[in-house]
Amino acid sequence: DGTVHSQPGFALLTDSGIETGEEARALAWRKPQDSYHDFWRQLNETPLPIKYIWARHNADIAYAQLKNILILAKSPESLIIAVPGSFSDEQLSLLLGLVNALGSKVLSVIDTALATCADQKESTALVELQLHQAIVSLIEHRDDQLIVCQQEIIPNIGISQIYNSVAFFISETFITDYRYDPLHTAKGMQEIYDQIPKWLIRFRWEDSVSITVKSPQGNLTMKLQKTTI
Repeated sequence: DGTVHSQPGFALLTDSGIETGEEARALAWRKPQDSYHDFWRQLNETPLPIKYIWARHNADIAYAQLKNILILAKSPESLIIAVPGSFSDEQLSLLLGLVNALGSKVLSVIDTALATCADQKESTALVELQLHQAIVSLIEHRDDQLIVCQQEIIPNIGISQIYNSVAFFISETFITDYRYDPLHTAKGMQEIYDQIPKWLIRFRWEDSVSITVKSPQGNLTMKLQKTTI
């Protein structure tokens, strides 16, 4: 019906089940031992380091998130799936098995780079920034066809690493200026990571962003400079 249903790739394993999406992300730094956000990149059936009632491996966590999204979308009977070029044949097979187990039929599968560049008429370089990695694709238009000519996966350079760098920069600045580390507690970390995306988005039209952090000393402020970040 034209509605977009989406979730960030976060999951929280609890005694009562698996929470996914924004609800899980909002607790990821408060409950790090039970939070998972790399299960799509590492989609496999390798046992998790901790035994849980509801999940044995990353595939079980991915299944839970797929189920929640499909419920939001009113359980469609058929799907077209766009997957990143980083997926191996084994991961793609596993994904198709998960969708089949949820009762939906996969009509076709397309590389996300091709889907994104569907309206391009000239050579295009596309950078897909995921949580924990980046995928760079060269898309060319040949004889009315789009072709992925080259594709490279850059590990450990994703949006999470960018957020971590910004968080540590903020932490070091507050330690220097106020002798206070906002990342010292789980609550402080969660509050910082909740706001980092909003602060970075403002750099689209602002050269600096004033931020405020709560502390036992009261509200502490600093300015994030776009050029510095």
